[in-house]
Amino acid sequence: MYYQSARTFNEYGFLNSYLLQDFSTSSNPAHHPFVYNHMPPGPEIFIALLTRVFGEQYRLIRLIFLVIFLVGLVCYFRFARLMLRGFNLTGEGFAILFIPPAVMFHMMDHPAYSPFPFLAFFPLVSLHSYYESGKRSQHYLALGVVFVSSIYLVYQQVLMLLVCWACLSAFRLIRFDRKELVTFYAVMLFGILAHLFQSLLFLGGATFLQELRFTVSNRMFGVPTTADLKDFYQAIGVVHQGTHPFDPVALLAAVDRSLLSPGRHLLTQLGLAFVAFVILRGFVRNYRIDRGLLVVEDSQFREMVSRFACIGIWLLATNAVPLLVFPAYSANYQLSGANYLFLAIGIIAAIGYIVRETFVRRPNEILPSLRSSKSRGGAAVWLALTLSIVVFAVWQAISYGMLTSQATARMLASDPHRQLPEIMRALEGKVVMTNVYPSIASFFTREATFGGCELAAFPTERFNHLFNGGFEDFNFQGNSPLHWTVAASDIEGNEVSPSSIFTTNESADVPQGKTSVRMIVPENVTVDYQQWATLPRQPETYEVTGAMLVKTAVRDRTRVYLREAGQRLLTFSDYHPGDGMWHLLTVKSIFPSNVISARSVEFGLNVASGGQQLQLDAAVLYDTPLRKGDAKPTIAYDDKSNILQVVSASDSVPKSLDPYGCHTAWIKGYTHSTDLRPAYYALFRSLYTGFTLCRENECLDRLEAYVASRYRKVFKNDLVTIFSLEEAGSTSAHSSRVRNNDSEARPQPSP
Repeated sequence: MYYQSARTFNEYGFLNSYLLQDFSTSSNPAHHPFVYNHMPPGPEIFIALLTRVFGEQYRLIRLIFLVIFLVGLVCYFRFARLMLRGFNLTGEGFAILFIPPAVMFHMMDHPAYSPFPFLAFFPLVSLHSYYESGKRSQHYLALGVVFVSSIYLVYQQVLMLLVCWACLSAFRLIRFDRKELVTFYAVMLFGILAHLFQSLLFLGGATFLQELRFTVSNRMFGVPTTADLKDFYQAIGVVHQGTHPFDPVALLAAVDRSLLSPGRHLLTQLGLAFVAFVILRGFVRNYRIDRGLLVVEDSQFREMVSRFACIGIWLLATNAVPLLVFPAYSANYQLSGANYLFLAIGIIAAIGYIVRETFVRRPNEILPSLRSSKSRGGAAVWLALTLSIVVFAVWQAISYGMLTSQATARMLASDPHRQLPEIMRALEGKVVMTNVYPSIASFFTREATFGGCELAAFPTERFNHLFNGGFEDFNFQGNSPLHWTVAASDIEGNEVSPSSIFTTNESADVPQGKTSVRMIVPENVTVDYQQWATLPRQPETYEVTGAMLVKTAVRDRTRVYLREAGQRLLTFSDYHPGDGMWHLLTVKSIFPSNVISARSVEFGLNVASGGQQLQLDAAVLYDTPLRKGDAKPTIAYDDKSNILQVVSASDSVPKSLDPYGCHTAWIKGYTHSTDLRPAYYALFRSLYTGFTLCRENECLDRLEAYVASRYRKVFKNDLVTIFSLEEAGSTSAHSSRVRNNDSEARPQPSP
């Protein structure tokens, strides 16, 4: 996306979009600009300048970012030295051991994140040089880099710096006088206002204020929802990416991840407990009660506790406040590894203090007392601390070595996406739909691309999330429908073998399709006939509905149910009336939005003990956004047999295409009625982004099968499946045309 926007700058000029990032990839100038105004344009402008000088030599550009990152690490270590000096400690180089190698590899050539160490820590180091030397040039240089930070860094990292500076100055962790703090803030605010002024020029006054209000509200509280804002942002030509429902649990999890530096909870918790124990031990050793007041006599210990409290508040505020300012947004997007740089300094300070107390000061007091039985308790504590330090060092060294090995192995392994450029260039000049970010395809096709195209792009009234919902496919060895499982128990709750439940396909009495399933349940046996389904993520509150056609002559013994994974509570439908007729049993449950992890739901038929014979058909499980209201399964009336039918998803509406149903259409002037038809659909199984709702293999398999029921596959490998959208075909005809796992196969445009 960064490289694509930089290319657009060079093709259409910087002022065509008022220096805002133009994300439109169309070859038609009338479709430009479609801007992104929610983050500063610094990285894209910088890459555009580099490509003007060196051309699109992306290996070279990545090396340039790597050099900037390494220079930033030098600044980082110098800043860490300043911080540790306030504790009379050293060892700033060891901070790198507490930055996971995977984070380092991610940051070192990323256009937005690799300059962060330099932009964050050079101004502080330069300011310190100004204090020591008195050279005004050092001060001006620091202010210049602060301004670059304001127009380059993502805003969560900008907030990190603003909070960091305030804490450094307030707690005197390093010298940061109030005058310089105000100056730094003023320069940073000027850069932010300059970015807002770009949006003002592009949108105009009234639209700018409305868009700013919507953006802030959406990223803080998740309202208006992304779905509600889609038409507005499409009309004004502004990108509004990501889904930001307000989720307090996800927010707390994000804060938790940002504060537990090594990313391994047990290690971090043990470390915190260890530090607390050392401080408590020192407190017990130094306090006394004087006239009912608690007095700590050791001034050095008091100062140490005070400074550690200050650095703890600094770390907490720097890493937590940027997430809490935009809570809905932060559930999706965190600090991109910047938090590790700060937390590593705190860890080194704590370890350095403990090492100094354990191996420098206290041994002279404790070792001579080992011969005295009165002091053996203190000696035991000292030995325990010593052993803990050694174990911690070994543990951390092993962990770092394992992480380094894993990250290096990934770097040196064969690139799973190495075929992407050649595959996508075969579609050059074609309008493409894809389930991931449009830039993944459009960077190579150099044409308009629709991104985030999932179920909504292929309209159907109800998409059935169940496999084999019509019970058409049977496992003839076990004589049971594929994808359905049996859980049976007797009246005492003991497990009963599923083989005791006899199921067979029925072709004579079939309300839908070619077959139904007949089930015989023995006396005193309770049966759950079930299937688990992983649902796509949902950016807003939604309702899940399960339904099944059931026929039985036994009253009040049979009903369908829903249950979420990890929950014991089941939601049931009404019982079948037992009149020997087909009845549609329906169960519903409302779920909150979830975009972080997919929700797994169990749908099944519960048959209470008593013994009976049943017939089942047309099982469906679908989800509906709650704001669209209740909508029952599509029911049709069969004139011949006078039986209700549940229409399958693929046949519920004519085969149609709705590119406006995609999450992103970065095309200026594009509306729901615009006639811009894609020629191909690229369904990726990797290269995902936060707004992709369907990521799990089960969900992707279902989506691929659904699209294949409408359109012809022209290419398939482990990375991507490509469909031609210019013609539809039957599923049986498709299979002979698909080339599976063929690295030489290329999508062939239709004549």
